[in-house]
Amino acid sequence: MQAFKAIRDGIEVRGQAIVGLTMATGSYSGLALKILARHGIREIDVNAWYPQQACLDVYRDVLREIGPQTMFQIGRYIPDNALWPEEIKDVEAAFRFIDVAYHMNHRLDGAPMVDVQTGAMAEGIGHFRCARVGKRRIDVVCDTPYPSENDRGVIVGCGRKFEPTLDAVLDESQSTRLRGARSCTFITTW
Repeated sequence: MQAFKAIRDGIEVRGQAIVGLTMATGSYSGLALKILARHGIREIDVNAWYPQQACLDVYRDVLREIGPQTMFQIGRYIPDNALWPEEIKDVEAAFRFIDVAYHMNHRLDGAPMVDVQTGAMAEGIGHFRCARVGKRRIDVVCDTPYPSENDRGVIVGCGRKFEPTLDAVLDESQSTRLRGARSCTFITTW
């Protein structure tokens, strides 16, 4: 999936999922607020919904103007601020739930993108998919329109809730969105 480009119109992002942007920018928070305003977001209301393309434009400008480390930090805040079920108790269960949580925090034409009862998901924003590779390794493949460093931050933020030493690195042996591919694979170990 192409970074920074919504697949379709009508996709919105829950404010609660993007509020980390203002928390993660630290000394650059003034610049982050200007970037938000430039794209029509004057303040983030955690209960409001924002056009995904506007959010992607904000993320693109944050990455360009502030840098990849800030984009990673924004991703790390997302699991703390997005909707998240209490029954998740370990890193593997958390990684398996990232895709559901990701879809819970987006909607299409005003409708939820996941049915929490059946698990059925609407297409249009990509996915997070994971596979256990070893006792202390899980690979996560992301084909979202968000920047790779943001996805890596989401993975690390989620994983460290259960494994404080967890880290995620981009699998350079696979094709990546940074080189024009549709997805990135992250190797997580702890």
